[in-house]
Amino acid sequence: MIASERFRRVAGLLLYLLCIALFVWSGIFSLLATSILDGESSSVSNVPINHVLYGTWIYPLHAQELFYPGVDKFIIHPPLHYYLVSIWLQLFGIGAWQLLLQSTAVGLLGVVAASYLIRSKVGNTAAVLTLVLATIFAGLRHPMVSARPDLTFGFMYSLVVLLSFLLLHNYQGSKGRIVAALLGVSVSASFATHWYGFFCLFYLPAAALYLVWRLRTEAWKPVACLAIGAAAGVLLWWYLFGDDFWFGLLTILLKGGSFLEVIRIPFLYYLTFLTAWPGGKVVLLGCAIAFAFCCWEWLRAARAKSPISRTAAIASFLALNIFLYELFFFFYVANKAPRYSANIAILLVAFSAIGYFWVIDLARATLKNRAKVVNSAAAALGIAALLTSNYVTVPFSIKSVGDVMGRSLHASMREGLSCGVPEQATVLLGSTGYQYLYDRPFLGSMRLYAEETIPQPTDWSLRGLIRYYREGPGVNYRTAEIPYDARRQSIGDRIDVMVNADNGHGWQSLYINPSVWKGKLKEYLAVTLIDPNAYEAVTGRVSRFPNLLVTVFLSEDNFEELTRQTPCATLARGLHHIGDNVVLLRYDADLRQRRNLMAGDWLQFDARAKADYVEQYLALLGGAASVIQPGAIDILVDWVDQQFEKKTGTVNDLHGGTEVRTFGQVVDRYFDADGFKAIFSDAAWNSGN
Repeated sequence: MIASERFRRVAGLLLYLLCIALFVWSGIFSLLATSILDGESSSVSNVPINHVLYGTWIYPLHAQELFYPGVDKFIIHPPLHYYLVSIWLQLFGIGAWQLLLQSTAVGLLGVVAASYLIRSKVGNTAAVLTLVLATIFAGLRHPMVSARPDLTFGFMYSLVVLLSFLLLHNYQGSKGRIVAALLGVSVSASFATHWYGFFCLFYLPAAALYLVWRLRTEAWKPVACLAIGAAAGVLLWWYLFGDDFWFGLLTILLKGGSFLEVIRIPFLYYLTFLTAWPGGKVVLLGCAIAFAFCCWEWLRAARAKSPISRTAAIASFLALNIFLYELFFFFYVANKAPRYSANIAILLVAFSAIGYFWVIDLARATLKNRAKVVNSAAAALGIAALLTSNYVTVPFSIKSVGDVMGRSLHASMREGLSCGVPEQATVLLGSTGYQYLYDRPFLGSMRLYAEETIPQPTDWSLRGLIRYYREGPGVNYRTAEIPYDARRQSIGDRIDVMVNADNGHGWQSLYINPSVWKGKLKEYLAVTLIDPNAYEAVTGRVSRFPNLLVTVFLSEDNFEELTRQTPCATLARGLHHIGDNVVLLRYDADLRQRRNLMAGDWLQFDARAKADYVEQYLALLGGAASVIQPGAIDILVDWVDQQFEKKTGTVNDLHGGTEVRTFGQVVDRYFDADGFKAIFSDAAWNSGN
């Protein structure tokens, strides 16, 4: 019996360690595989990169001084997460995985720590379940490969919850003072990571009141430690930021109120991380079971007039904190994007795991003579959940591991775009392209947009700035209309090159509209992935939109001179393979002429003329008609028809006009979404010279 019990414990420990190894390897694989930054990850990378390169704490890509007049330091998010990211950049250099490493590190550390605590307080099975759920849950895995501070805040908030729970039982003596001080530090760290840390500040008076209730006149010592811990982080922040710290806080409070009026995102959309994202429904079911378990335990304890179990106490405390956070999020957060799952993801997987643990424990108690059957069934369901998740199957594919360990897509994209940009040229840079050309002189698309839509203060005194923010200037800037002529004039002669992608983040799509750039700029080349689906299969991201294809435009006034200054000056027309999955599209006058066809002309063609036009374009791009795949022409004719007939319904430009993209740009949208595999044979990749 003793030997059997020892074997069971050793087997349980090995299973637990195996699940840790699986989760950690899966997380590291996703980090290395996510070699292209998506959406806001690309734009906010400007903050730590700028800090590493120039030692300043500003956000020039966003033109923060126009959106937040009077504040010099970067304050759109608090600084702690980005300071930590900048440390990784200083240690390992500037690159995609280095920018994402902070989020991956806190995700791995937070879940492993949570599983260890669950194992010590609830049991080995619950700890294993925590790791399994964390491995398959996109609500955690998606923010683990984000440059935003969401998961770092989620880690800090989890610490706040943990230390609050420990304080409930360890409030006396030196241990109580240490826990109180650590709680204060964790609250200030949460506040210094994300502005949602305002919610965490309520834990300070709650903890202080609890200590006074428990210790009465002796409460002043742990309360003082709590206050000192909280003040330490805030004072350090104030020391680093100076007066910008206080005015930044005031600005965020005033600006945050206007966001509630302007941004109206349904709470149900936020919950798609549970209802639609991979692994979400599994976690949601576990949470529902855990909640039912808490209710049952409280009813049982009330009837028996006995304390609830330790497991029920932990689950109840988790449920209370998750509920309070969600109340705050529902009423006081405007941008209810599902990516904010990161703020509670670590708590959710632990809570959900307790729910499934309760079911298994109940089944074991009910079927005492069939405990092995229950254990086998639970193991089979856990293995099935893992084997049906891409987060598990992909990292153990030999091909996927080989692809990730090969040349970075980020490096290949950077090489391709650098090939089309003269060394000292000033670039109009969209947020998607910044991650590749961060070391070039640039003018951001967000700056141009802000110059047209955000009125600036007339009174720069403190009182005047407070009045300015109270009145909410430019609150409708997200949908402000900028006529084409105004966009053209805002570009003026300020740039030599434009590097842009066809997506709305950073308002870059407004400047890729042909009504803006025709007559000022010419398409020179584009860089994208040959097979974006292969990339999406290995990354940990839940992509919001395709944003991989980036186009380089050169000024029409001195096009020939700028061309000669680029490394790609002698590169032939066509497709050029870079690295494993990146292709450079080099345009010449013939290709540009065909690309610039507009919707009105296309829709007048008959079916034969459309097919001929597509075939001729692909033959020019691929080098010969022989490299075009069977059926490719029909695919693109249907695609272009749909795009041009829907016009702005498909190609987003909220600011007027119907012919908002050229034929070439519409075809690019297909390549961006589905790649080249269905259009060209492998022989096409070396069509250019």
